[in-house]
Amino acid sequence: VEVRAQLGFGLRTQVGYSLQHTRDDATGSGLINSSRHQLRVSVSKPLSANSMLGVGLRAESGRLTSFGTETPGAAIVNMSLTSEALPGGLRLKVIARNLLGVRHHTPGGFPHIQNTLPQPARRISVGLTLNW
Repeated sequence: VEVRAQLGFGLRTQVGYSLQHTRDDATGSGLINSSRHQLRVSVSKPLSANSMLGVGLRAESGRLTSFGTETPGAAIVNMSLTSEALPGGLRLKVIARNLLGVRHHTPGGFPHIQNTLPQPARRISVGLTLNW
C-alpha cells in the first residue's frame, strides 16, 4: 500500500507499507533475508525554486538468517539536500544516510562465515554533477 500527498507549504509526502509472507516451497520454511513488515515514510520540501530538502524513514522487521536466527528490526532515517542551479551548470546533492547512527545488521549468506553483517553507521556522500 502506498499513499502520496501534496500538503501545504510545498510539502510532499509519501507513505508505503508492505506485509509479506515468503516461504520455500520445497522445505516450507521462511526465506532468508526477507522481512515480513516494511514501512517507508518520506517528506520533502522545496527550499527555493532550485533546491529541495528531503527526509525519509525506512523501518523493517527482522530477517531470517541462513543460520536459522533472526536479525533485529531497524528504523533508519536518511536526509538529502539537492541544489539544481549552481553557477556553471553545476548540481549539488548531499545525502546523509542512517542519520541517527542506528546499529543494524543484514543476514549473512552461505558464502559468509558471519551470521549477520553489520551495516555502516552514519554516512555522508556529496555529489557534484556538471550539466552542459
